[in-house]
Amino acid sequence: MAALQSAYLPEFDHAYLLGLNSHDADIEAHFANHFGRVLHGRIRSRLHPGLVEDAVQESLTRVLSAARSPKRIRSPRAFAGFVGAVSQNVVYENYRHRSRLQSLESLVQEPTDRAKGPYDIAKSRQLGERVRETIARLSPSDQKLLCGVYFEEKSRAELCQELRIKRTALRVRLHRAKQQFRDLWSEAERQKLTAG
Repeated sequence: MAALQSAYLPEFDHAYLLGLNSHDADIEAHFANHFGRVLHGRIRSRLHPGLVEDAVQESLTRVLSAARSPKRIRSPRAFAGFVGAVSQNVVYENYRHRSRLQSLESLVQEPTDRAKGPYDIAKSRQLGERVRETIARLSPSDQKLLCGVYFEEKSRAELCQELRIKRTALRVRLHRAKQQFRDLWSEAERQKLTAG
């Protein structure tokens, strides 16, 4: 049982850490092979498949950097736990980075292309002509009222003063003028369908 355990969980000792520190090729190869497989298994379930290899490499790089720093890893027996903690930090950093990017992306809106194409321009011209024709069929007072409200964007107070009427009368006349416009518009639509 002990031989089986040592095949899967190698004993990390002071000599192993010194080998990593001194760039021993055999120990570095063992380190990359052993912990590369362990970290792949551990990180694969937590990150998108396209990010796993980068996270494993980042974890291994950080552990090697720590093993080679002047404040070396003090306890060789805790080396495997240290590697696991580093990989967990890398995964958390990846989560934070992705969540920041997603929140920033949600704030950025693509500018909408407000330029009209030839079809839209022709259609709006036709619509404008039909609106002018319909307004021309209204009484002069209704024409003045609708044009003042919708085209000239005059305030209600200005219109009341111009037409010499009270605000309540303006509301009633505006309602009637809009209804008259709708009726004429519908009639023109019916005629267009029967003619075409």
